[in-house]
Amino acid sequence: KINNRRKYPRIDVSNTCAIHIKDSGETFRGKLYNISANGFAFIVAEQFFADCKGKQLMVEVDHFMLPEQSTLEGRIIRSSDNDGVYIVGCQMPEDNFAIMNYVEGANRE
Repeated sequence: KINNRRKYPRIDVSNTCAIHIKDSGETFRGKLYNISANGFAFIVAEQFFADCKGKQLMVEVDHFMLPEQSTLEGRIIRSSDNDGVYIVGCQMPEDNFAIMNYVEGANRE
């Protein structure tokens, strides 16, 4: 039996997004990969993300299913290199209950 270590369920998404690094002001384009009430992941093909753990960022999600929640803040907790394409996992500073309710509803369908 596999124990689920996640606090909240997540759903896969594929919206494009703008990724803003707080300390440097750099902006990158990527694609949101999944989201939950306390975290999200995106895919990006920029070398910057090879060594980015701990960076604070803001992600603006294009055409997000919850327009009022389309700006996400987070801290990078992992980055996996998949032949130069990075899957970057982030933790949000606070749980987002609007996203939690949306994910729970989407997972029931």
